[in-house]
Amino acid sequence: MNRIELEIIPLEEPPDAQILFDELNPYEQSRYRSIRRSDDRLRYLLGHGTLRRLLASQAGVDPRSVSLDVTCGRCGGPHGRPRIEGPAGGTFRASISHAGGYVVIAVGDRGLVGVDIEPLDAADWEGFDETALTAAERADVAARRRPGDRARLWTRKEAVLKALGRGLLHPLHGVDFGRSLERTSGTVAVAGDGAARDVRWAEVPRVEGYAVTVAVADGGRFAMDVRTNAREP
Repeated sequence: MNRIELEIIPLEEPPDAQILFDELNPYEQSRYRSIRRSDDRLRYLLGHGTLRRLLASQAGVDPRSVSLDVTCGRCGGPHGRPRIEGPAGGTFRASISHAGGYVVIAVGDRGLVGVDIEPLDAADWEGFDETALTAAERADVAARRRPGDRARLWTRKEAVLKALGRGLLHPLHGVDFGRSLERTSGTVAVAGDGAARDVRWAEVPRVEGYAVTVAVADGGRFAMDVRTNAREP
């Protein structure tokens, strides 16, 4: 079974911030310095610094020697899904998300990984249902009338599309979870070029006030090792 390492990090200055910075590569350090807002710089440092440590742990190497491939599969730019070739030939893939007071990182060695976090009230804006939800999902939300259900569906869709490498180039209403809000994990089929692809997903109810979802494409069933200092519900 595929095991996903999930790190949920509160947005606060770590005591080893300088060490985290020193472990970044020159491009990442330059990118960090170019970010104007201090909270955005901190998100970048926590995300990429911790990602290096997770991948280094998985691959059995020093964080400074991690050679991340972040080439975008669409345009070739340096902003694609992070991956690293392990010393034994395995490929580790990762996904980063941040919102509000948290940064979330998921790393796996089988299949394509996506993760997303959103505040529970993030999707409570006019037009969200028409923009992001299918008819069945709208009916499910209306029948339950529970705060946070829209954000739960949003994080599911974002995580699934990240795992597939499509992001928001694929419309959110093009991923249909049907009437599934009573569940916290499952499989969803996503149409695309050629045959539909099945993506497994699971919600992570470990952060008060936030929805978090992890998704894995082409990796079969998965289990998660979750590490967090977040305040739990």
